[in-house]
Amino acid sequence: YCFFSNDGQLVPAYNILMGTQNQFIVNYSFNQRKASESDGFINHMKHLQNQLHCLPQLAMGDSAYGSEENYNWLAENKIGNYLKYNTFHKEKTRKYRSDPYRKENFLYDQASDVYTCSQGRLLVFKEIQYRKTLNGYQISFRVYQCVNCDNCPVAVLCKRGESPRSIRINPILDQFRKQAQENLDSERGIELRK
Repeated sequence: YCFFSNDGQLVPAYNILMGTQNQFIVNYSFNQRKASESDGFINHMKHLQNQLHCLPQLAMGDSAYGSEENYNWLAENKIGNYLKYNTFHKEKTRKYRSDPYRKENFLYDQASDVYTCSQGRLLVFKEIQYRKTLNGYQISFRVYQCVNCDNCPVAVLCKRGESPRSIRINPILDQFRKQAQENLDSERGIELRK
């Protein structure tokens, strides 16, 4: 269902989520459009539980659903995590894996809790930032900032603006993504993705 916004754009007002098993639709739910499709996943699963009086053994979905909130809910309910995340396919490309400016490619020293960029400059822990989802779930990020980006020959490629390069790390989400990646790349995961 769509409507026209004040600026004349056609925007979605509701999302319809469908749950399937063996290519049969076993459940559907309507969710009021918020910031993303991710926000309706848990309500959809609860709707499924109310209708069928059980939860599935695993959940598989596209990258719209791969959020910390959804992964955490799956873990709490002992449901297999086969939800893709937004960089699942990109991570498999050589370009992504070799991009020296991606935070995922910075070296991390756990003992000193410091990241090192491709130019050998240190990014040290600065602060923890918090954000709440539309459903009220709180997410925390560890922010690291470069000690000194002055005269860096690749600064224009590595950072935005005048401030030193900073990165946000979410260890909880990273662990859930690792689990999802292992599941999706397993023999069963590959079969399910087909």
